[in-house]
Amino acid sequence: MAKAKKLPSGSWRCQVFDHMDENGKRHYRSFTSADPSPKGKREAEYAAAQFAANKRDITKLSSLTFGSALDNYILRRSSVLSPGTIREYKRIRKVGYYDIMEKKIHNITQEYIQELINKDSVNHSPKTVRCNHGLIASVMKQERPDFALNTILPKKVRPSLYIPSDMDVKRLIQYVKGTDMELPILLAAFGPMRRGEICALNSDHINDNIIHVEFAVSLSVFMTSGIIQHPFNMLWGFPMHISCSVAVGVLMES
Repeated sequence: MAKAKKLPSGSWRCQVFDHMDENGKRHYRSFTSADPSPKGKREAEYAAAQFAANKRDITKLSSLTFGSALDNYILRRSSVLSPGTIREYKRIRKVGYYDIMEKKIHNITQEYIQELINKDSVNHSPKTVRCNHGLIASVMKQERPDFALNTILPKKVRPSLYIPSDMDVKRLIQYVKGTDMELPILLAAFGPMRRGEICALNSDHINDNIIHVEFAVSLSVFMTSGIIQHPFNMLWGFPMHISCSVAVGVLMES
């Protein structure tokens, strides 16, 4: 471990090797303490030792871009996150936040991220901005665990949702009666089941008038095919049981 030396001013200075330039000249990083007592000596030596211990990680971060870090983040979680989540992350990687993708991880500051979020808030909804910021924060935490973000985010906006009336549902069912869309609409209206759960349903999942929701279909990462998997909202891996005699009757007839 490097030893600290006392300067004429009374302060302690400890130097540790940093890097060698292209001309072969050695460069050192200095760590000082204004405390002239032995405690100051220990403080300078401790700071130098910390730098030496973390030097490998610092060297790695000096060349790592945010885009490459995001690629690593997606790869490490590709087997545990839903295909839809992975697809959205890759979309952000491809078409969102061009500036930050080429920026070095160790050069990213809180002020820079705040400016990025401010610009993003002009053209995107608060929900989208918050999701994008959440991804940035996760990547930064992966590569720089000590980097704490305190970004001011846009306020949440309560969505304005239209809930179909009973008359709306009746009209829709009457309109699709006898078509291929009749069954999925009945399952959605009276199940109620989600689109992916309806797509994964077959006669093996039906017992009398009980539908066993065991699987769901979601688009693959490249949106070229469907992937059948357990729904992410399934409790402890057990199927949900839905009573829907109207839809079951139509399904068994088809």
